[in-house]
Amino acid sequence: MKQIKTFIITIFFLLPCWVMGQARFSTIADELTITTQDVLQVQYVVENAEDFTAFKTPEFRDFRIVQGPVETTGMSFMNNTLTRYKAISYVLQPLKSGRLLVPGAQATVDGKKMVSNKLMIEVADAGKRSPTPVSPINPGISGLYERPEEDYTIREGESATEKIRENLMVKLETDKTSAYVGEPIVATYKLYTRLRSQSRVSKRPSMNGFSVYDMVEPDGSMTRVEKLNGKSFTVHLIRQTQLLPLQEGKYELEPVELENNIRFLRLNKEAGPVRSGRTPLEQMFEEFMDEERGKWEEHQVTLTSSPATITIKPLPSNAPESFNGAVGNFTLSARMVSNTVGAGDNGNLELVLEGSGNLPLVNAPQINWPKGLDSYDPTTTENINKTVAPMAGKKTFTYAFTSSTPGKYELGPVAFSYFDPASKTYKTLQTERFTISITPSSNRKPATAPTGSQGGETPRNQWPVWLGAGLSILLLAGGILFWTRRRRKKIEPVEEANPPAVPVPVEEVVAIDRLLDAKQAAANNDIHGFYQHIERVLGEIVYNKVSLPPSSQLKQEALKRLAEKGIPQETLADLQGIWQEIDWVRYAAGSTSAINQELLVKSEKVMDAVDRLS
Repeated sequence: MKQIKTFIITIFFLLPCWVMGQARFSTIADELTITTQDVLQVQYVVENAEDFTAFKTPEFRDFRIVQGPVETTGMSFMNNTLTRYKAISYVLQPLKSGRLLVPGAQATVDGKKMVSNKLMIEVADAGKRSPTPVSPINPGISGLYERPEEDYTIREGESATEKIRENLMVKLETDKTSAYVGEPIVATYKLYTRLRSQSRVSKRPSMNGFSVYDMVEPDGSMTRVEKLNGKSFTVHLIRQTQLLPLQEGKYELEPVELENNIRFLRLNKEAGPVRSGRTPLEQMFEEFMDEERGKWEEHQVTLTSSPATITIKPLPSNAPESFNGAVGNFTLSARMVSNTVGAGDNGNLELVLEGSGNLPLVNAPQINWPKGLDSYDPTTTENINKTVAPMAGKKTFTYAFTSSTPGKYELGPVAFSYFDPASKTYKTLQTERFTISITPSSNRKPATAPTGSQGGETPRNQWPVWLGAGLSILLLAGGILFWTRRRRKKIEPVEEANPPAVPVPVEEVVAIDRLLDAKQAAANNDIHGFYQHIERVLGEIVYNKVSLPPSSQLKQEALKRLAEKGIPQETLADLQGIWQEIDWVRYAAGSTSAINQELLVKSEKVMDAVDRLS
């Protein structure tokens, strides 16, 4: 009895010494695969926060709220870490089948605006049945029960190396090993673990030959439980990307490399066996006695995934004339904003391309404009869901045109061709024909007689006004002539060695803050958005300057071309450092990245230097 009291008192005094994690805001679901008749439990959980306010309920577009919001609070203890949590829970029912999005929530955590991660839920069709009401999850306790039991002890005769080999591994999975040029491939890097380990990415994979699009935020925060070789593993999603092949050939997706720090408890000879199937409460109390059962030791090991070889097949050679690289499945519609346009005015034709495939790489269809119509380069707007494979959404191309010659013009039909990998054939879409009427410009008004005049004659009662105006003009002209002659006599011509510069009127330039989006993301503590906006703006400026298409795989070529244009080596080093830091944030699994405000200053300097290049 005395030992039990001492043990409880020891726990009481150890409570403040347990490791407390940093504040974290995450989205958790009890399942990632359900049917249309199931319900889904979703929690927005903040951990280790002193203050949690201004929670904004997400907009569940694909789900109906069955229950919630329900607020719960508590503590959990795992791996010698005490976690305090507060959760806002919802019970949802899907409105349709497919790959549905559970949006992240917004809240203020310890004075900072934070956004939790998004989740993709696979919803399959099912027969009608009444959903069973479910109580909200307790995130602390459920997390303990769902987490696979860690194999962290080493008994006499056991090998730490063997334990690591069987319980810690990195895998690369692809949804296909062969594809056509432009056909998407999903590559997923995962870390499987049953050990007490901390991991970080030490070498990022190269994906040369592909245009790369992340399907989830590559921050290592997404975890799930999967079975491998009959054992349950905690699986960390390192990165999941959608790859669009740019050209034919065989390509190797390089492995990802992780450095791991693993802790084992080497048991004493007299230590009893570790029971399997322990409850979380039993495991927690037994772990307090670990120091008496053995000694802790650490092991460092570097793991790599196996590379994957992808064969990219060329597209068939019988491509239609209107094919410009689109691969997937699409529909095309067209709308003339107005069929009647005044001469000298601008008309607009809108083409809307919808479907799934390599949408980000699809260019505007070519239009054969009739003689007499002048067109401008089209503008493009897009709404693409890059979290699904293949990417789906729409692109709108707006063509502006004008004409100075009135008349009727026939336009179209506009043709657009794409390659369908499913049928392995080219397909061509066409719009309707349009008749455009160019009318005489409404801006040209015919001359009209002034109000009050008759037949062009000047009313007699106005002749004194005209006479006074004429005399005033004569007097003014004579005064100017007299003043000019006197000034010429007084001023002797002197040739100046350096005549003063005549000020040239300068058109006022409105400064545009190209990093405004990144600064707003920083203000909202949106780490992913901050680095994403910087990468986008830098890419647009750099790739445009060196005449390269925007692609993360062409960074080295872009640096080379900038060097050839004479950009300073210091600027090249800054640009390379910015890109490396952005990549590090993208790939570092579980990293506690923060917003680096210095990146804004460096990016401004790099952009200014690139702008000055010829």
